[in-house]
Amino acid sequence: MIPKVLEPLPYKEIKFYKERHKRVMFFDPFEIYHRISPLIDHYKRQQSIPVYEMFPHIDGYCACGCGSRLTGRQRVWASEDCSRFATNVRDIICGHLSTIDFYLQLYFDKWVCSVCGRDSGYVEWKNGLTVRDTHIDHKVAVMNGGGGCWLSNYQLLCHTCHKEKTKMDFCVNRKPTKIIPISHFKDIHEKRIIKLIIENTKSF
Repeated sequence: MIPKVLEPLPYKEIKFYKERHKRVMFFDPFEIYHRISPLIDHYKRQQSIPVYEMFPHIDGYCACGCGSRLTGRQRVWASEDCSRFATNVRDIICGHLSTIDFYLQLYFDKWVCSVCGRDSGYVEWKNGLTVRDTHIDHKVAVMNGGGGCWLSNYQLLCHTCHKEKTKMDFCVNRKPTKIIPISHFKDIHEKRIIKLIIENTKSF
């Protein structure tokens, strides 16, 4: 497992809609990853891990780890915010793009390419569909163990830079081609000819 895909985001001053958004944004997921290590596959883009595996039930206390005691009819979460916090953490680790997109838009001041600095624009495809030109990319590619990662493993790339990085990822991951000498094919060809001659001679 590559440690960089588990690191929390560096802290910065951000105006948040709700307190749970700040808690998720700068959450340190190391303990969660340690807990679910037998269940997660870092070579898959999306995971299927239930929230109770990440936040197991704690008798008398909120499962999200806030330390609040459960009262009345509360069985797992001390509040709605605690429940949504845990769900957001699960969604990020499981690769749900809508949740990841939401937090990255909060974190980055501008939606620009991290390589060339190009501003986010929209491109119209031939079928008339308009899509955002800036893509969310895995810094450590999924094929190299970057799946099921935390927010720190994502970056913004324009369409051109994204294509170039994907090419590089495939080149690094590609197995070297085995070179077969031409003489090998010549030997095989000669053996086939000799075999045919022997078979034809037997028929006389």
